[in-house]
Amino acid sequence: MYLAGVACVVPEAMVRNHEIVELIDYHSRGIYDGNLRSMLTEVGAKIARTGIVSRHWRTSKERPFALLRRACDEALAKSGVTASEVDFVIYAGVDRGFAEPANACFVAKELGMRDARTFDVADACLGWSTATEIAQGMFASAPGAIALVVSAEFPMRPNGAVLPECFTIATHEELDWKFPAFTLGEAATASVLVGDGPAWQYSHEAHNEFADLCSVALAPANDYAGASARLSDEPRGSFRAYGSELALQTYKPAVRVLRDALMGDDSPRIVFPHSVIGPYIESVVRRVSPHLTVFSTFSDMGNVATSSLPSCVARARDQRIIQPDDVPLAWVAASGLKVSAFRIVQASL
Repeated sequence: MYLAGVACVVPEAMVRNHEIVELIDYHSRGIYDGNLRSMLTEVGAKIARTGIVSRHWRTSKERPFALLRRACDEALAKSGVTASEVDFVIYAGVDRGFAEPANACFVAKELGMRDARTFDVADACLGWSTATEIAQGMFASAPGAIALVVSAEFPMRPNGAVLPECFTIATHEELDWKFPAFTLGEAATASVLVGDGPAWQYSHEAHNEFADLCSVALAPANDYAGASARLSDEPRGSFRAYGSELALQTYKPAVRVLRDALMGDDSPRIVFPHSVIGPYIESVVRRVSPHLTVFSTFSDMGNVATSSLPSCVARARDQRIIQPDDVPLAWVAASGLKVSAFRIVQASL
C-alpha cells in the first residue's frame, strides 16, 4: 500500500498560550474557589512546558466541511488521482457531525463520488492509523483500489463539549481532567492510499482497563458504560481527559510498540507522533533509538487528534524533510487505552 497524497488545512485564527489563560480567567472569574491569579500562573507555566506555542481555531465564518473539502481537493491533486477514481472513503475523525449516516457519505456526495463505498471509523486519536489498516485489509480483495481517508477535528465550537466547560474552573481538582483541553487545536486532513506495493507493518498494544481515562461523551456516560467516577454525569456531551494518568499508563506500552516497529532495523530515521507533550515525546524516542528524529506539528498546531499524524506527514512532505525512498514511522497513543506504531510507505513525491 502506498500513501500517494496527503494534505492538511487549518483555520485562519491562531490562538496563543496567553489567550488560553485569558479564556480561563474570563470563564472562571467569580467561580474558582481559590486564588485565581495563582491558578492562572500555574496553568500558564504548565501549558508552556508541554511545548505548545499556538493552535488554530476556526472563526464563525469558517465551516469545518469547507475546510475538509479543501484538504480533499489538495490531497487528490497531489496524488494525481481524480475523485471518480476513489473506491473507498473513510472518515476517521473524533469530531463528527452525524451519527447517521456515515460522515464519509457526505464527503463522497460533495466530491461527486456516487459509487464509492463510504463508512466511518471511531477509534479516538488512533482513527487515522486504524483507517489505514482497514484500507489495507480491503485492498487485499481489491488490489489497485484507491481509498480516501479524511478527518475533520473541530472541537472548539461555542457551547460544545469543550468550550466553555473545560475553561470554567471551579476547583483546582478539576484541572486533573480539564487541562488537556488547553492544548486542543483544529485541522482537517485528507490522505490518498493506493492498494499496490508492500504491506504496512503495524504494532499494537491495548489496555482497555483504562478506557475511562479519556472520553468524549455524547449522552449521560454511565448509561452506556459501567460506573466510573471519571465519567461525566452531564446530560449533554462532555470531554474529560486525565492527562497525567494517561501519560503514566501509556509510557511502557508506547515504548514497546515503537521498539517492535523498528524490529532491529535502523533504516527509519523519522518518527511522526501523535504528540500531546512535545519534550516528553522526544525524550521517550531518544531512549528507544538515537537514530530517530521526531517531527511533530504539536508546537504550532496543538493536539489535533486524528489529524496529528497526517498533518505531520503533509508538512514533512511539503518541506522536503522526507524523501521519496524514506519509510517514516507513525507512532500514536489514544484513549481506550491503546498505542500503535507502523511504517508509512510512500509513493514518489
